[in-house]
Amino acid sequence: MRIIPLRPDQTQAAGDLLAQAFADDPLTVYTIPDPLRRRRVLAWAHTRWCAFLISIGHLFTTDNLEGIAGWFPPDSDHDIGLWTFMRAGLATAPLRFGLRNVRRVLRTNADVQRHYRKEIAGPHWILDVLGVDPRYQGRGVASALLEHTLAQTDQAHVPSYVITHNLHNVAFYERFGFQLLSSTPLGEGVFTTSLRRPAR
Repeated sequence: MRIIPLRPDQTQAAGDLLAQAFADDPLTVYTIPDPLRRRRVLAWAHTRWCAFLISIGHLFTTDNLEGIAGWFPPDSDHDIGLWTFMRAGLATAPLRFGLRNVRRVLRTNADVQRHYRKEIAGPHWILDVLGVDPRYQGRGVASALLEHTLAQTDQAHVPSYVITHNLHNVAFYERFGFQLLSSTPLGEGVFTTSLRRPAR
């Protein structure tokens, strides 16, 4: 399958895809417990986040929009603070998520940023999001999306880094050379798990 950059006019479809892909993810269940609100809010948030990732030039999909992979390149600022959320069009997130839920989102982001500061030194490619339409899961879409950018990281001899909140994903990333760094509890059985792939 061919991996191509996501076009700006595809951000809504990408947001809907990611909402479906992460509908039952441990982190999204933790941050948005209500399943009806979860899909609606995820689609809204992911649509805006995809537009932001396009602006920094590293959001990819397949010819048929089967999956999405978004990266922070080594020269980007991965410090995701209030200004980044404003730039991404997420200023009204508290109203959409609900006060209790947005607190959990902010707690999660602060936890991720702590891991970044502690575990990333020097240039890294950071995998921010990797999701596949449930209809196409198990067909190698995630692998193809991941391999596309890992080939670039290898050419540049730059390490890669990823955080997942789904422990089932660890074995998947390890198949591509990622090595477990840490796994710490976030809340209600959810863990923040980080992995790093050395430069090759």
